[in-house]
Amino acid sequence: MKPLNLMLLIILVAGIVLVGMSAGYSVYTDQDAPGRLSMALQDLPRETRFKEWNRQLNAFETPHKRLNDSGWGLIAAAAGLFLAAALWKVWHRTPQIRTMGMVMLIWFSLWLIRIPLVFRFYLKRQERFDYPVWGDSIGIPVYTDIVGIVVLAVLSAVVLGLLRINHPLPHVIKWHRPATVWSWFRAMILSLWLLMLAYGIVFGIWLGDEGMVLCSLPAGVIFLAFLAARAQPAVETATKAEPVSPA
Repeated sequence: MKPLNLMLLIILVAGIVLVGMSAGYSVYTDQDAPGRLSMALQDLPRETRFKEWNRQLNAFETPHKRLNDSGWGLIAAAAGLFLAAALWKVWHRTPQIRTMGMVMLIWFSLWLIRIPLVFRFYLKRQERFDYPVWGDSIGIPVYTDIVGIVVLAVLSAVVLGLLRINHPLPHVIKWHRPATVWSWFRAMILSLWLLMLAYGIVFGIWLGDEGMVLCSLPAGVIFLAFLAARAQPAVETATKAEPVSPA
């Protein structure tokens, strides 16, 4: 078995095991605690009651949430790693995918995949009473996240378009030492972007943010492709002197 396939299998099995372990626990040691706390805290000032809600609810929580969130985060990581490996393979075998149009299609698709997972993220937490009954509707964070996804998708696509200037997409994803000031600048931007992506993946696994994890891994392949792009050499205008025929 190839190392990548073995890693993918280990991550997937670990996620399934954690989700299975979470099923052995109830969400709270006292299933009536969320309702009772909601009633007891509803008359307190807004900031105080939210703070007290989080503090007091934690006392009733079992390992269920942590195991379930991390398990689904790992399952999403396995799926994201599979997509990243597939994209890597297709990139090197299919010239048609190495066009800016196809890259943008993949890029926006990855952002759109996150939208249904945003609904799943908040509905799951509502169903297990992470939020008090007097709290704001989950429609507010769902709407905010979706707007953020659309805005960030467009802005990041514009940034990728700018980073593409004078740097054709490579046939092979392989790092090259930047040759110009612009190449160094874009390499710094892309490297920082990759670091942020790695942080988001780790944090997303812990939090159970499946959309973040699933989409960030194949997005990393796109960043690596841009990072591997070499500066296009300037067109030579000088013509070579024709050899003089001997007299």
